[in-house]
Amino acid sequence: QISHPLYQCESIIPLVFDDRIISIATHFFQCTPAITNVNFRLSKSQKNFQDPNALVKLDLIQAQEAFDNLPQTAMTTCFHLDHDSARFLKFFIYLTDVGIDNGPFTYVEGSHLHKPHDWRSNQQRRPDYEILREYGYDRVKHLTGKKGDLIIANTHGYHKGQFIKEGERLLLTIYYGCHPTEFRPTFGGKMKKSDFE
Repeated sequence: QISHPLYQCESIIPLVFDDRIISIATHFFQCTPAITNVNFRLSKSQKNFQDPNALVKLDLIQAQEAFDNLPQTAMTTCFHLDHDSARFLKFFIYLTDVGIDNGPFTYVEGSHLHKPHDWRSNQQRRPDYEILREYGYDRVKHLTGKKGDLIIANTHGYHKGQFIKEGERLLLTIYYGCHPTEFRPTFGGKMKKSDFE
């Protein structure tokens, strides 16, 4: 993950400030939003770690142990909800082709409206078997795509980057909002004075 990508990666500036993307965000919020974060991440195969969700059919105890032992860098491969602010929108731009085996953005349809009874618990990340039990297979959508494809998501719903079995995925994420973010210090904070002007 690149710290301060707006400062260090000039090639993403045209994407982040693309008038079409800003127009979509403006229509969603019914006002001109702020860019609250930019994340630029290269994800690679986690060959040293077992995908906890691959074990579900065999043994739930093994699956939970694998889930509990994932490194911090692999935690985005587990279902979670974002609580950045009251209202925000994320734009995901694939900068490599993304198939089912190299980490497609995965979303649980309708989960931004319907939550499990214990969704406010301390458990930030949830294994697949819990999500599938709550929502069923049909509502889990794997959004594969080509380099340059754009996905727009309300990540108040359950989502994740699918565990990467082969290859890698380069992903640019732009966060737009109209409220202060209360998530964590951003990686996208710094930018060049000339770009700001």
